[in-house]
Amino acid sequence: MLYSRGHAFIYSQLNRTGSSSTALYLRQFCGPDFTPTTPWTPEIISNDGVVGRVGAREAFSVEPRFQVHMALDAIHAGVGADIWDRCAIVSNMRNPYTRTMSIRNVWERQSRIEASEDANVVRSQVDAMDLEGMGERTRELTHLDGQYALTHVLFTETLESDITALAADRGFTAPPPSRPRLQANDNALKSRHPSEFISSDTRRRIEAAYGWIFDRYGYSRHPDDALLPPACRLPGWSGPTDCLPSVTREALT
Repeated sequence: MLYSRGHAFIYSQLNRTGSSSTALYLRQFCGPDFTPTTPWTPEIISNDGVVGRVGAREAFSVEPRFQVHMALDAIHAGVGADIWDRCAIVSNMRNPYTRTMSIRNVWERQSRIEASEDANVVRSQVDAMDLEGMGERTRELTHLDGQYALTHVLFTETLESDITALAADRGFTAPPPSRPRLQANDNALKSRHPSEFISSDTRRRIEAAYGWIFDRYGYSRHPDDALLPPACRLPGWSGPTDCLPSVTREALT
């Protein structure tokens, strides 16, 4: 997560959504005007307002309660209501199908599961994933039934334009074209074609675990459409409006 006092935003990282690239860009706007407040001390958060291990060259440590991927209620408890209430609360979102495949591919690179190009093997690995637990963790990190809801959402499928809109809203410099951008390696490409690796049973489990994401943001429930932007990013969207970016569609074009 990141906290910018000068631009009044708190950024919560949801893994495998382009959040690392986003954080590497946003962290430049988190200092040096950060003033530690209890319980935020230099031993817990860097002088630039960066929490976690993103800035590996910075000398600071992180207590277990202050992590890169923190639930919104934990962030709220850590920074306090005064800081929270005057900040935009920002996180990323991604189609649950491509995100599931991306998590699986990371596990492969970390040697947590067998490396394989066989679609049947990959499909069985995805079948064995704790989709229900990951869905619950996603809700903790990004929604919590609205109690600590996001004010701005950066969608993987429209990441560049969404960050540009956030920059306009928060008064910092918009990223140059194609920055930040997602990886283009073989594993990243594999995650963009989930229908080949998603069984019918896993599809039902993903829809159950992430039903609120499909409904709230208008993602297609079919794996073949996993690369399309959510409907809330298209003209005419009439679904839920809470937890959506505070900027208009016109500001994104």
